[in-house]
Amino acid sequence: MVLDKNEVEKLMSEDKLDMADFLFSDFDDIFDKTSYYSMYKDALIKEGYWTWERVHYPDKKWGLIENIYTHQKTKVINFSSMSYLGINFHPILIERCKKAIEKYGLSSTSAAMLDGITDLHLKAEARLAEFLGFEDSILFSSGYACMLGTTQGLLLNPKAAVVYDEYSHSSLQDGIKLASARRYIYKHNDLNDLEQKLIQASKHSQKLLLTEGVFSIVGDIPEIAKIISLAKKYNFRVMIDDAHGIGVLGKTGKGIIEEFSLKDVDIYSAVLSKAFGLTGGFTCSKKSVTDFLRLYSNPVIASSNVSPVFCEGILAVIDILESEPNHIKDLSNNIVYMRKMLADLNFPLEKAAVPIFCIPIGDATKLRKVSRFFYDNSILIHPIPYPRAPKGRGCIRFCLNANNTKEEIDIFIQILKIANDKFSLFNDGLFQVDRDEVHV
Repeated sequence: MVLDKNEVEKLMSEDKLDMADFLFSDFDDIFDKTSYYSMYKDALIKEGYWTWERVHYPDKKWGLIENIYTHQKTKVINFSSMSYLGINFHPILIERCKKAIEKYGLSSTSAAMLDGITDLHLKAEARLAEFLGFEDSILFSSGYACMLGTTQGLLLNPKAAVVYDEYSHSSLQDGIKLASARRYIYKHNDLNDLEQKLIQASKHSQKLLLTEGVFSIVGDIPEIAKIISLAKKYNFRVMIDDAHGIGVLGKTGKGIIEEFSLKDVDIYSAVLSKAFGLTGGFTCSKKSVTDFLRLYSNPVIASSNVSPVFCEGILAVIDILESEPNHIKDLSNNIVYMRKMLADLNFPLEKAAVPIFCIPIGDATKLRKVSRFFYDNSILIHPIPYPRAPKGRGCIRFCLNANNTKEEIDIFIQILKIANDKFSLFNDGLFQVDRDEVHV
């Protein structure tokens, strides 16, 4: 849609604007579209439909959040956090990070290629590689930087090709766009389309198949073993982004690789900001690969290294995972209980037992209303609008962590049932899951 000033004002009065509409506009100045976007945002805030940008105040049971524009404070049950294991306040983690601050300070203050490496960085990278069964690993200052930097660094060659799922995270897609490799995109978890794209890309000399372990935008796991088998059939290297699998999947939290006993994974990337409760990201592979990324990955050479405090945090979290398996078990039990309760509501579940659940909404106006309904009923969830979701395919996402209680889940289910009755959430044809294949 091409917008001018008169069209923006008309659509705002009719409540027909979407966040997507502000990207492609016919204004004279780049600031014009930002001004009209601000008007649109202010209108949503005034009407109570802006449920993002909340200040969080830690609380042992109920979360306290504040609207940064109205300053209204609300107690909520948090089904928004992706601290899946709930260990970001673990006393061992906090104490060890405190000691690291005292010794190393808060920041690396420099890129790894300069003087941004401490002994904690070396220990953390070695421990991650050992934990996951790889030769080496490399740290990044954020999960986004990790996925972008790994793909950008490895695909900087016009002779290279990358095949990836249409639902791949924006960090992966942005890294691919920065590289000069040819791109081949296959339909989500469609093995037939995947094979066709692998055949088309097989003419290239440097070939990479990229998939996520858990797709956070829909809350599902791809047919990962079959995907890897097809990739190897056509001599592709395989990279997995396991941002939502590390610490969650597998008996000991080693992610998608442990969950499905995967072999032939060449590159394994994950983030530290979800189950690990930290900040940063990492990529595991052969040492030759990590050595290459240390020089050719832009986020590594052009930004400060991850804080040494989080390096100590990595060591502490792995110690906790190995000595306290109850965190993974508690999360697993919560997932089983939530899936049972959702199945009783005829909620169209995905086959994968993961702590992410999505409700396709579609219409942007409806998405705002559903999001506000949960907020007004003290339930904190994720509304996912454009540009995080494709235009017209916004969704509501809710997540579990190990510290959620059955009482909290029961309250959520009660509110979800009312929301479904009010908004027909499960009956709008947007779900495409065969319930006969769902395993509660």
